[in-house]
Amino acid sequence: MSILAVIVEQVSGMDYEAYMKKYLFEPNRIMDIGYHFPISVHDTIAHGYRNGQDWGTHQIHFQEAGGGPYWNLKGNGGLEASLNDMYFWANAFSYHTVLSKENIQKMFTGQILEDDTDGRSYFGYGCNISKSRRQTKMIENGGSNGIYFARMVRLPVENIVFYMVTNESSINTNMVLPNITQLYFTGTISQDTATVQQHFGTPMANAIYKIITEKKPTDLAKELEQNKIAVEDDMVLLDVGQKLMEERKAEEALVLYKYYTKTFPKIVVAWNDLGDVYQMLNKKEEAIECYNTALKLRPENQRAKDNLKKLNK
Repeated sequence: MSILAVIVEQVSGMDYEAYMKKYLFEPNRIMDIGYHFPISVHDTIAHGYRNGQDWGTHQIHFQEAGGGPYWNLKGNGGLEASLNDMYFWANAFSYHTVLSKENIQKMFTGQILEDDTDGRSYFGYGCNISKSRRQTKMIENGGSNGIYFARMVRLPVENIVFYMVTNESSINTNMVLPNITQLYFTGTISQDTATVQQHFGTPMANAIYKIITEKKPTDLAKELEQNKIAVEDDMVLLDVGQKLMEERKAEEALVLYKYYTKTFPKIVVAWNDLGDVYQMLNKKEEAIECYNTALKLRPENQRAKDNLKKLNK
């Protein structure tokens, strides 16, 4: 999607954000949207929190890093909008003003079966297609940076759209929004998803989490080899590691992140997270070493800079 954004700029001769505003958002009454938000002094953004600690906002992080957003966001995400604008955005699909009715139907039709769902969920174009608790069609999509979580659920049979954003890493939309829909349709919460153990997106992540929390190995590489688990995608480790940190399981997280940084030594977030784990364990020197490594990999890394400043006081 980032490459497509570059193509839009090359063909149109316009900045990607300006092009989207002129030809996509403004015709659909979406005015207060952008990579740099708020648009006016009257708008506000809720700060994000990581396990209760103030993380700030995207805009604060852009400013501290010397600019932004960067191309890892353009084209595939990163835009911020008011709730009113999200209402107009949802309606643009309901009333077929953003795309033709035929194209929207293609988007909202299951194209590829999602792995490990036993036929219950499909990928459409930019969305997931599954069944609601009432066995009606459910179209949804979400996104997150690990702090903010957003989720939109469209129920065409019931003619309703739910949209939610949360700003605390440990309580996300997947835990809260199902409770809201239960209250709306039945008036009660029959299954409190905020208290149900959250599953990971892949069976491998579930398996690794189970190994670490139940077997408590000191050598994760050896344990994974014995279980014939070969990790090729570092995001699997990131999901498990951040879950362990949210649960304050510092010793288990330490085992995970030691393996993570050894297996994928150039992943900056892994070194930052390992530094956070060492701080949880009150191991200052080890934490400093991790943040220094992260800073060498990415000199503009503000998270490492902030932690080193705090630790060196």
